[in-house]
Amino acid sequence: MNIIFPEKIFCQKKYNLIFMADGQFLNERYKSKIDSLIDNKLISEFIIVGVNSNETGIPNSYLQLRNYEYIENNDAEIGSDLYSRYINHLEFFISEVDEYVKEYLKIKVKKRFFYGVSNGAGFGISLLDKYPNFFKSYILYSVAGANKDNLKKSNNKISNIIIRYGNQEPEPIIDYNIALAELIKSKNYKVTFSNYKGGHKRIDWLNNFIKDIQLIGL
Repeated sequence: MNIIFPEKIFCQKKYNLIFMADGQFLNERYKSKIDSLIDNKLISEFIIVGVNSNETGIPNSYLQLRNYEYIENNDAEIGSDLYSRYINHLEFFISEVDEYVKEYLKIKVKKRFFYGVSNGAGFGISLLDKYPNFFKSYILYSVAGANKDNLKKSNNKISNIIIRYGNQEPEPIIDYNIALAELIKSKNYKVTFSNYKGGHKRIDWLNNFIKDIQLIGL
């Protein structure tokens, strides 16, 4: 788990939290760009919590363990380690991370936001379905593998779902994100949807994230 937070944390003060899937992507570029926004008073101080996934490859497969952590029912044998990874990661993400951050930093939480890319963004759709009141907004890029078929209608407590994809991504991902945005709109969620110039790349996601954290009401 990676945590980026203001240099001075005030105990018992309330902070907004962003929970980031694939927290191993967090690096100094994130920190420097976020610090610049805060220093220029474009956003308020917040804490970003990167929940790491496992990028270990699976023998005789093009998939990694993270794919099974983020995608429900990914053809794993029932009762196997792969099958349980999604359930375990879901429970850890919702139950343990929040409590750990509050205890570790001695803070109170204002609002929680979710940020995910690729399969991590697909995991965000699962969270939207199963825990609709946990996150205030979602930032989802290049969504892949979302289990969206049983997505419920909006409860009107979610302020915005941002979905973006690169215009240089493979056509199936582009088509999938367009269809996903339309589905979510049909469920009465507020959706901010567009493409960006780029592909399925971490630097493109970072650049868009820095823009979008100014839209979600931190």
